[in-house]
This record gives sequence, C-alpha cells and structure tokens, in this order.
Amino acid sequence: MKRENLLLWMVAILIILNGSILFYFLRKEGNPPPHRDKLIVEALQFDETQRADFDRLKQEHRNQINALDDQFKQSLENYFLLLRQGTGTQVKKDSIESLLASLEQERVSITYAHFQDLKNLCRADQREKFDAFMPQLIEFIVKPGPKRDGPPRRN
Repeated sequence: MKRENLLLWMVAILIILNGSILFYFLRKEGNPPPHRDKLIVEALQFDETQRADFDRLKQEHRNQINALDDQFKQSLENYFLLLRQGTGTQVKKDSIESLLASLEQERVSITYAHFQDLKNLCRADQREKFDAFMPQLIEFIVKPGPKRDGPPRRN
C-alpha cells in the first residue's frame, strides 16, 4: 500500500507540474494591449467614413513600408556579402551604406507623411484629440521591436 501511495503522490505532483508549465506558457499577461488601429480610431473618435479612409491610408502606408523593407533587406544582404570579397570593396561598401541611410530617411519621411494624412482626416474638433494623442503615436513609431537573440551587449 505504501508503494501505491507513493506512486499516486508522484503522479499527482507530475500532473500539477505539467499543468503549471502549461499555464505558464499559455497564460496572457493581463489583457493584451489594444491594437494600435483600434486605439487610434477610439482616441480620435472617427466616424465610419473616417475609419474607411484611415484603413485605406494604413494599407497604402503598409505597402510603402513593406517595399522599403524589401529594399533595405536586400541592400543589407549585399552589404554583408561584401565580406566575401577581397580588395576594392570600399567604394561598394560606402555606396551601400549611403543607400541604407537613404532608405531609412525615406522610411521616416513616409511615416511622417502618413501621420500628417491621419491628422488631415480629423475634423476641427478632433485635431485637439490628435494633438493630445501625439505622445502615444510617437511611442508607436519609436517603440523598439521584440528583442532578438544574439550576443550580449557590452556596456
């Protein structure tokens, strides 16, 4: 009987541990943050027409940024492929660095224009809300993405 009780306790502990592990990996930290689009629409109190225009602007912006991302990734790949080459790569390296900087500048300009278009969607009474919401919009822009695996940073 003692052996059966020990086995029962071990099985119970294993079940509790497995449940705890599942809970840990499947749980969500509180409520997930609202989607940015929903936050914008609610903060600015867009009507249906404005929402449709916002969706169109958002899609245009996303298409432009995706095209830039593709160019940036390709240029970055070409940049690091220069490491395989021997001499004479400094001019190519400088050229690609200039292109990468130009693409990043274009990204910033496109995003600025997108938010200018968003502000232009607002009626006069919504412009104050837009101005008050601006710190959150800036956070959307500058908030760092997910952390990447890699070597630790040196301080």
